[in-house]
Amino acid sequence: EGTPVYVIGAKGLHAAMSAQGFDIRTADEVEQGADVPLVVLGFTPHVCYKDLAMGALLVNRGATFIGTNPDPSIPSELGPLPGAGSMLALITAATGVVPETIGKPGPIMFDHALERLGSNKTDTAMVGDRITTDVAGAKAAGLWAILLLSGIATREDASVSPIQPDLIFDDISHLAAELRQVVTH
Repeated sequence: EGTPVYVIGAKGLHAAMSAQGFDIRTADEVEQGADVPLVVLGFTPHVCYKDLAMGALLVNRGATFIGTNPDPSIPSELGPLPGAGSMLALITAATGVVPETIGKPGPIMFDHALERLGSNKTDTAMVGDRITTDVAGAKAAGLWAILLLSGIATREDASVSPIQPDLIFDDISHLAAELRQVVTH
């Protein structure tokens, strides 16, 4: 609580860090010499050069570098667009420092989710659209892994991947229809 942190991310990440008592510093404060020991980066479509540059400056000065997830891209109606992993890679390229990732596919997020849900591993599934983070994280955590083909991964990707989901659905509506059938029978 009270630790200065430089956050690059959407409003939700800023709110979560504030709720935990971190003292969020701005790019202008960093530019004016603020000593910030922690840089946390998550996805935001509103990132600008100065945001990333000040993050790199702090990491080069020795700040701990944390990433929320390594997804290199996000799905969009236009096709895949750069995700948080692409932004992490930019700072890594500028500093040589690889961030510690606290989100998927690491276990921290899954363990916390199980605790919040009051659930256990055998009764819980991770639903996602990426094999390398969503499915890999679920499998590593001992959860069911459900792959949706409406985002990044394709059926072909799943067929050749060494990481295999337990179930595959075309999209969330097909998963919901299957769940409705299971519940009504």
